[in-house]
Amino acid sequence: MKKFITLTVIMFSVLCLSPAVAYSSSPSVSECAKNPGIDGCSEEGEEGGESRGENEEQPAAEPLWWSATKLILALVFVLGLIYGVLKLIQKKNNLFSNTRQMQNLGGVPLGQNRSVQAVKIGGHVYIIGVGDTVEMLTEITDEETRKQLLSGEPDHSGDNENSGKQFHQLFDKQLSLMKENRMRNGRGKDHTDE
Repeated sequence: MKKFITLTVIMFSVLCLSPAVAYSSSPSVSECAKNPGIDGCSEEGEEGGESRGENEEQPAAEPLWWSATKLILALVFVLGLIYGVLKLIQKKNNLFSNTRQMQNLGGVPLGQNRSVQAVKIGGHVYIIGVGDTVEMLTEITDEETRKQLLSGEPDHSGDNENSGKQFHQLFDKQLSLMKENRMRNGRGKDHTDE
């Protein structure tokens, strides 16, 4: 953050407080009072001063490369400000979300108005199905899976074929665990009669 503030001050000073050069075609009143013989101090008419002013060289304009450089630096400065503000907002949101007891860890859409969501409530991670109704599908009890979900890092351990196999293995494992839980609770008979 200190680097960002320092960069902001430097860019502001370079772009906005560039030295202003004052050009004067005639000497000041105090200079004419001290040395009346200086060019431009004589009491000639307006036409003489104007004709002399037209013949004198005008101060050179700022070089094109310097204008382009200032424009690019201003653009970088503005983009840096936008980036800094977005990072600050993101940091504030992350601090706020870490203190909440309930947190959505992510989800997968399954169709129109249907999805499977991973939700953290307290120290537990649940998989819920969202559709016309909301149902708890299972609780994640595997410590490795919980850590992976809570860290927010996807599993990139293999290529697409291996990840597909891993998904099927994990899916079959979770289905068998759900069947065992239903059988233990006596709910298996209710669902087979339907």
